Amino acid sequence: MRRLGGKRAKAKQPVQLHLPVVAVTGSAGKTTTKEMIASILSTQFTIYKSRGNRNYLGNLKAHAQQIGPEHQVAVLEYGLLYKGDLTRHCRIIQPGYAVITNIGSAHVGNVGSDIRALAMAKSELIRAMDPKGKVFLNVDCSYSREFTQQPFRGRFQGEFFTIGIKHQADYQASGLKREGDGIRFHCSIDGERFPFFVPVRGEHNVSNALLAIAVSHQLGVPVSGIEKGLRQFQPQNRRLTTMNVGPNVNVIDDTYSSNPQAVKAALDVLEELETGTRIAILGSMLEWAGTQFQDILLSGSMLAENK
Repeated sequence: MRRLGGKRAKAKQPVQLHLPVVAVTGSAGKTTTKEMIASILSTQFTIYKSRGNRNYLGNLKAHAQQIGPEHQVAVLEYGLLYKGDLTRHCRIIQPGYAVITNIGSAHVGNVGSDIRALAMAKSELIRAMDPKGKVFLNVDCSYSREFTQQPFRGRFQGEFFTIGIKHQADYQASGLKREGDGIRFHCSIDGERFPFFVPVRGEHNVSNALLAIAVSHQLGVPVSGIEKGLRQFQPQNRRLTTMNVGPNVNVIDDTYSSNPQAVKAALDVLEELETGTRIAILGSMLEWAGTQFQDILLSGSMLAENK
């Protein structure tokens, strides 16, 4: 397959890249979803992936230089700080596959503390990608459900694929069951249910896994390869990673970044622990501009609910 790409943020046309490019954005779960996609695709393809969470424009220019003829698929994370960033990303490398994990309040202070303005900024990816490509959305997110409509889709004429746990979707999860440090679940693919295991805690990570399943399936990976790649996924450091630090003392480290959605997900995981004393240590939210006080109050109310 042929996909567009490029080298310069100010170029009128992206330079051609002769391979599928998967771009992942969203308010939370970008790096985890990108890594899950890469873990699955690497069972079938020679892939190029962005390292860690290197998702800013300068990083993407480097990726454009480093993708070589040996690579069969590129999996990249597209970050957003301000309106227009995702359009600029697509002027460097224009993807044919776009994943939007969710719309939350991360960076909302940079768009006037308006969540709908943030949704418009995130959906730039749809409007600036290959107009005949494929978009993957989480329909459990109320804002993402609107992205198939105007003004969010713009001139996009390609296909939308949905994932969901609570809402009906093309790739639907059911039968979630905690098992050790992971979750077992079933996913419907082409009308048939298949079992999967993701080796990381938290229902939100099932949503991330569903996006990875959907993208991989659309790129032709068989179910056996999807199951293998997802099982082999390695969680990133400081993203709900578990450490044993002493006799009967476990620490769940989720300190990479913080926003109300991430706090809720971490508290939900803490609540799932069936034995022992559970202690939550919450840090600051440093990227929250005028919304910080309200978000701290929201995190406090969620902590009270999970007490």
